[in-house]
Amino acid sequence: GFIRLPGKTDDMEFCRSMLEKRGVVLAPGSFFHGPGWVRIGWTVPEERLTAGLEAFAEEIRGQTG
Repeated sequence: GFIRLPGKTDDMEFCRSMLEKRGVVLAPGSFFHGPGWVRIGWTVPEERLTAGLEAFAEEIRGQTG
C-alpha cells in the first residue's frame, strides 16, 4: 500500500533513514511517480509487519511533534 508522508517530507531521505535507524525497508514513492509517499509491502510475517508499522508511526510522530 501507499502512505502519504506528512508535510514536505523527502520520501527518499525518509526511506533511507528508516532503513539505517530502524531496519525497516520502505520503497520511496518517487520510484513510482509519487513523491512524498512511501510504499509498504505486506508480504512479511504479521509480527514483523506490526513492528515495522510501529517504527513507522514513531518516526512520523518524531518528525511532526
